[in-house]
Amino acid sequence: EEEDVPDDGLTSTQRSKLKKKMLLEKEGKGAVKAGGAKKDKEEDGGVAGDDQAAADGGADAAAPAAPAAEPVWDEVAEALSTGKKEISCVRDADDALPVDPALWRCTAANRLVLQCGLRGDGGVLAGIATLSGLTTLVLSDNALEGLPGAALKELKALKTLECENNALTCFPDETRKLKSLEVLRCGRNKLASLAPLSKLTNLVVLDASFNSLA
Repeated sequence: EEEDVPDDGLTSTQRSKLKKKMLLEKEGKGAVKAGGAKKDKEEDGGVAGDDQAAADGGADAAAPAAPAAEPVWDEVAEALSTGKKEISCVRDADDALPVDPALWRCTAANRLVLQCGLRGDGGVLAGIATLSGLTTLVLSDNALEGLPGAALKELKALKTLECENNALTCFPDETRKLKSLEVLRCGRNKLASLAPLSKLTNLVVLDASFNSLA
């Protein structure tokens, strides 16, 4: 018996096959679309991941070191250019620049004279710790009320310390670390005690005249 022919000219069998074909095509397109979306997401994620990795890498990378300070004082410039071992800076007080920061790069120095109206507790001298080769340090004729103990104790080769005519009231406890010290001139200050000096077994010369010692 012949199958009925509907208005579209297809038999029911042909129509069934056509629907099945269309359904398969639809499912195939859906799979392709989903796969493409997944791929795009992975690519986007990869790009984002790469960007994040780069950002993280940038954050982890060490920041470039700041350029070294250019010398301001002629004495410091000369010492840096020639490797001079004895540096003498005798200047008027300058609150804007109490000490040339480049001075702390003169690591070849073994003798340093700083007479430039230095004031306060010695904080401006904190950088002196880098000059570990100093054997002589002259800080006389300033207006210092204290010495930088944490920096001073790094001067393990120091043999002579002159800090006369300041306003020192005491020596920091770290002074006892100056085991090589042989000469200490600290007259004309406001010292009331020399207790930290009791451990300086190599001290040969001590001038503490004109102080407030009992």
